[in-house]
Amino acid sequence: MQIRKAEVIDFAIMSKFSIETYERLVLQDYSEQGKRLAIGYLEEDQFRRRRLEDYHWFVITDQYGTLRGFAEIRGMSHISVFVIFEGASGSGYGRGLMEFVLTFLHQTGYEQVSLKASRYALDFYKKMGFLATGPEEDTHGIVATPMIYMF
Repeated sequence: MQIRKAEVIDFAIMSKFSIETYERLVLQDYSEQGKRLAIGYLEEDQFRRRRLEDYHWFVITDQYGTLRGFAEIRGMSHISVFVIFEGASGSGYGRGLMEFVLTFLHQTGYEQVSLKASRYALDFYKKMGFLATGPEEDTHGIVATPMIYMF
């Protein structure tokens, strides 16, 4: 398993597989509006747009260089997307990527990291040491629990 910064060439794969993963595991909890917003956020052109802002991505690959997931960090203190692609879940990719991201952010000087957890991923984030900061929220049809990790 290898972790590296994402490159523009990765955006198409990141978009395709994150949309497929969300459709399979997450979107059933969202309203129609929430589904449209989430899918729109994961479109390749949106990754390209966010590249010009304060966003950073790390991808995790297998021993052959095939992308298995990625993390998107906004403002260096909020994980806005964290996804492990189908077929790679349960193989340590999620834990490995999250540990890398948390170490990177801590070494960068941040004292805490936030995210909003889908129902599907809530237990994973708890196992990684994240704590809920409030009840589950429904924002524009996107259902998630706000969480924080303190270093």
